[in-house]
Amino acid sequence: HNDELVFQDPLVPQASSNKGSTQMGSGVTSVTVTLANAISQTRAFPIFTYTADQTDTGQFLVEGKLTSPTTLVFTRQNSGSIVNIEYAVPSFTGNISVQNGTFENLDPVDTNVAITSVNLSKSFAYSTIRKSDTVWASIHTLSSNITTSTNLHLKTGVFDLNGIAWYVVQINNTEVLDCSIVAMNPSTVNKTYVLQRQVALNKSFIMTSWVAGPDQFPNVAGYFINFTNNQTVYFQRNGTGGTDENNMICRVIEFQDNTFIQHYNVNFNGDKLGVLFNKPW
Repeated sequence: HNDELVFQDPLVPQASSNKGSTQMGSGVTSVTVTLANAISQTRAFPIFTYTADQTDTGQFLVEGKLTSPTTLVFTRQNSGSIVNIEYAVPSFTGNISVQNGTFENLDPVDTNVAITSVNLSKSFAYSTIRKSDTVWASIHTLSSNITTSTNLHLKTGVFDLNGIAWYVVQINNTEVLDCSIVAMNPSTVNKTYVLQRQVALNKSFIMTSWVAGPDQFPNVAGYFINFTNNQTVYFQRNGTGGTDENNMICRVIEFQDNTFIQHYNVNFNGDKLGVLFNKPW
């Protein structure tokens, strides 16, 4: 499955000019993108997806970070397969504050990061990671959770990561609802979360991160997450197993102004590597 979000004005008037695609060649571990329009790093954050024909974690785990107002850098730990990256950098003119940071060779499993005070009802966090390894397992998951107004908690299932880029985003014209779950145990393949209230689906999107126990592979540690109605979030994976619960940090972000969001679900069946579909713009 693929769920695509499309932000419409007035929220991100510059977003369409700072999106595109790039490729990390087989022999390199980093690629730099020069943004067409300079952004403020305190009012913008990168969103990206990628594909790689490789099961080597060190080759396909990609960290993405803004290093200057015109520079977006993607990095992996090991060279090898070609990685195709699609990216966008939403750039806001107001009503937002973005904090970001990085860690190199982070060893503790649990790390607390001091942040400038945020409004918990209007904020969410996310991170991207890289790790030197030759096999895929869910120990390479990372959860990002704003636990207090001044603390970001990062938790991973492995004792060290080679790189983390984290972002804390507060959007003032939103309300953020918690949808976290702690009961995706080894025998469970799906779970629903009923929100505290109904939300407008054309103004809402979901941000999630999670930590899975060791020795859990993609069919166990990979999730499809979406709305089933205006008050229910659905979590699904394809397989059972593992030794630990899969604890999911989940936030629903609902805009309170004229901003609206379009959602698309796409099914990949059998021998399909991609699906072509038309968007209404």
